[in-house]
Amino acid sequence: MDEAPLDLVYVADHSRIDIGDPQQRMLYSAVACGAIAQNVYLYCASAGLATVVRGWFDHKGVARTLELSAHEHVMVAQTVGYPRALPG
Repeated sequence: MDEAPLDLVYVADHSRIDIGDPQQRMLYSAVACGAIAQNVYLYCASAGLATVVRGWFDHKGVARTLELSAHEHVMVAQTVGYPRALPG
């Protein structure tokens, strides 16, 4: 993943979601991120690329780097690159 040329970061802007309580907004955002990531997986499979969705990273650090506001939340990241040749 360190050598991959592309990292997508999915951010939910909860100021734009005016339905439900905060927990419900987070759930809707997570479902939307899952659908988007799945579309990227499908494209990568068709184009011979590799991809992985990652949730284990420094969310606060990424939010600081992207200069997000308090109502914008980093949900997940998705790395896209070229598959490595298998040994042997």
